[in-house]
Amino acid sequence: MSIVSDAVKILENRISGSGCEDGIVRITPASSAGCPYEDGITIVTEYGGRISELSTSFPFETTSKVSFMFDSPLKSPVQRTAACAILNVISNFMCFTRKGRACGEESHKACLDELIAAVAGKKVYLNGCLTNLESMLYEAGSLYPEKRVVPVGRPEDADVIVVSGDGLFDKEKLAVTERYFKGGDNAADSDNTGNAGAGNAGAAVSKEQSEGQPELIFIGPAVTGFCVMQGAKHHCPYGRR
Repeated sequence: MSIVSDAVKILENRISGSGCEDGIVRITPASSAGCPYEDGITIVTEYGGRISELSTSFPFETTSKVSFMFDSPLKSPVQRTAACAILNVISNFMCFTRKGRACGEESHKACLDELIAAVAGKKVYLNGCLTNLESMLYEAGSLYPEKRVVPVGRPEDADVIVVSGDGLFDKEKLAVTERYFKGGDNAADSDNTGNAGAGNAGAAVSKEQSEGQPELIFIGPAVTGFCVMQGAKHHCPYGRR
């Protein structure tokens, strides 16, 4: 079980008996622009009149029930992408979040400025397909030395690990995320009893981690539902409905 499976379990408990679990979701690739920081293909998820978008290196098309992901091991990148897509659109439908899509171009500079302010002067590891963000950080640092960040090639050398959707979808990138994930405010909610479920990797790691470990910042609309369920730190200040 992974931290994605844990997030799914939390959602399952929250919507149990609502009828949402029997609803149909439609997931399709799209030509719309996604988060400007991320590479990958945008996929659109539709449910009950709500739409959410995410960028992924593992695009696909399917129609499925929400409940497909319940008790699923989510072993493949495509399955984890699908699970996160459904987490996003159901979280939007249930008003756990109002964010479903990337921000518009008019908000890109403000979003980047806020992100740089959070990581300026720190060593940063990018865990996901974030070559666009990498170039943005280099450019900002060259123009404004006070905004310089220090990209590093190994997560263990970082002060901050920035995680995009592929940091949950890709097997190797997910392993990095799980290694440093501390669990969030909702990490103990996975069995509706106040105790962490057996598969709750995040909560287990949280108890064992010492100070000085890298901070994780999840970024973009792809991880919205995951962050809502896990109570994780999420940077997507201008995401649209």
